[in-house]
Amino acid sequence: MKFIFFVQGEGRGHLSQAITLKEKLEARGHQVSRVFVGINPTRKIPDFFAQRLGLTPEIIGGPVWAAGKDNKQVSVFHTITKTIISAPQWGKFMFQISRVIKQENPDAIINFYEPLSSWQHFFSRHRKPFFIIGHQFLSAHSSFQFPKKHYFGKHSFLFYNFLLTRGGKKKIALSFTAEKDCPQKNLFVCPPLIKKEIITASPENKNYFLIYLLNHGYSGEIINWCQNNSRSTVEAFCDHDYSQASLPENLHFHLLNDQAFAQALRDCNDYASTAGFESICEAAYLDKNILMVPTAKHYEQLSNAVDAERAGIAIQSDRFDLGKISAPQKTQLQKNRVIFKNWVDLESEKIVKIITGEK
Repeated sequence: MKFIFFVQGEGRGHLSQAITLKEKLEARGHQVSRVFVGINPTRKIPDFFAQRLGLTPEIIGGPVWAAGKDNKQVSVFHTITKTIISAPQWGKFMFQISRVIKQENPDAIINFYEPLSSWQHFFSRHRKPFFIIGHQFLSAHSSFQFPKKHYFGKHSFLFYNFLLTRGGKKKIALSFTAEKDCPQKNLFVCPPLIKKEIITASPENKNYFLIYLLNHGYSGEIINWCQNNSRSTVEAFCDHDYSQASLPENLHFHLLNDQAFAQALRDCNDYASTAGFESICEAAYLDKNILMVPTAKHYEQLSNAVDAERAGIAIQSDRFDLGKISAPQKTQLQKNRVIFKNWVDLESEKIVKIITGEK
């Protein structure tokens, strides 16, 4: 079978999922002929993505999350403004998508929460089988627990999911826990797509904290914590290049590199991040102690954190206080991370079977 991928490029999670699924499909003799990435123009696609794909990713636009002046929280005003400004270009990209699908004639389209290809599919007269993948779609399952009070964020999130899933698409909800499928909703629950270097890793604990930041504005909190905890070592990854001379001796910032991050995650003792779904899954698979600090006003990340706490694999906080990862929590959550790992290992090929129709 031949597939085309469309990937939402915010953060590293969807990109990593696409790499893993491409490898799984190709291992069974299938082909991914084209990969499109919808990305915020203020960001760039990490180099590791093209290297691991073996293809040159093609860029398309679409709605984006915009950070505020402090580069920490999501700015609702700037997000809406930039979305309105960029909207006139969407028609051009949707026409490009339509032309490519006609030329390539794939057996199916696989979407990692990318909106323009989803909307193009809805308006197309000749619809290909379409699979849309994301933890976000677990919100349609009875097991999901929504963050309390955030009513505007909740309904905006649900409305966006509604817009992405019209037109007979099969929704694949990646989940921290094993849940029943809901065929009547076209909803199928699968374990996370964890890349092979994490699956095959032999984790060690080298007594340092690892941090991943979606927005580097949180670096100030981490610098302050390191200054006050000079005996603790912290390795951090983000999309901003810091001079080591400006940092405490026990803190090192690195530009995002997939293999370097995987190695650092394998060897760290504790992991803290801005609650991106994929890295939480990787850390839980390696049985790391996890602290999640959702980016302020980022409802998806808040939902990730609430759901990970429901699954009992991590804790959340509103700031990067690494001391919150206490010994009792480590012991209590470890058994749940074992259950999570078993779920991933037992059903690792379920998503491929759904997409290809294999029994």
